[in-house]
Amino acid sequence: MTDYKNRIKRPFTIKIEFTRGCNFSCKFCPIDVLKMYSKDKKFLDPDTCRIIANQIKSVNPDGRIELTMRGEPTLNPDMLSNLNILRETLPNIQISMFTNGALFFKNPNMIMNIIDAGVNILNIDCYNGTYGRFTAIANDIISVGNDDVILEDFRSFSAYKRHRNGNKLRVINLVPDIQEGEVDVRQIHNNAGNVNPEYLKNLPGYVKHKLPMERRCARPFHELVVTYDGDVLICCQDWQAQNVLGNVFDNTLEELWWGKSHWLILRSLYKKDRGSMVPCDKCDYKGGYRLGLLHNPHKDVSEW
Repeated sequence: MTDYKNRIKRPFTIKIEFTRGCNFSCKFCPIDVLKMYSKDKKFLDPDTCRIIANQIKSVNPDGRIELTMRGEPTLNPDMLSNLNILRETLPNIQISMFTNGALFFKNPNMIMNIIDAGVNILNIDCYNGTYGRFTAIANDIISVGNDDVILEDFRSFSAYKRHRNGNKLRVINLVPDIQEGEVDVRQIHNNAGNVNPEYLKNLPGYVKHKLPMERRCARPFHELVVTYDGDVLICCQDWQAQNVLGNVFDNTLEELWWGKSHWLILRSLYKKDRGSMVPCDKCDYKGGYRLGLLHNPHKDVSEW
């Protein structure tokens, strides 16, 4: 078996899906198109979470985890149990969660429950003019004995960075409404063809591109993506799971990340060939800010 570890660097980020489905139906999100806000939601269970956490040890135990993907993580009934598993298994890893925060209005204590369970950066998307309300809630929480918690703004505090002592952070990070065009870091795009193009064209900052794009993409080089049921996708934009590398119940994350299938995908993307695979052929994501740091998967390759 060929060793691809000298051709593929370890992942910078591991994305884990706590929930498939949402309590919102934002028009710019595939959740609206794919009707994932229905009652038929799917959740990561603690047993699967424990398998994923243990396998991350062999991939990058000191990196960072993002709890995001195809749904709202706070809806998961096992959310706190899963967080405890991740933190206990991976004490040195930085954990970041993205949430719409809707449940926090009824139960503000959830915020500290999430942070105390191990989330280092809690990113709250302030949709529909809620930035001021979340600011007030966060300040109230900090004022009652939680002065080690820091309130930040997404425009100045990066949720995508591996911070120094990132596993010790306790941050509430407020994200202005992406629909208003106030956030440059999070760009509007078509999520691999899964967003209504008629809606996108009216959003600030959206630029329509000719597809398939002839350019590289950093995401599959740096991000390892695991769904609620253990599937490993080539990218978080693959909302319909069209390109699955495997499943953690059949192969380890180490085998899948450093496997030939993954390497072949990286090889094509490095050559700017998005048209040869799904869902890249329909995706208008520009490629990410780390494009200049991509590891050349062609290096020292003798078999192609």
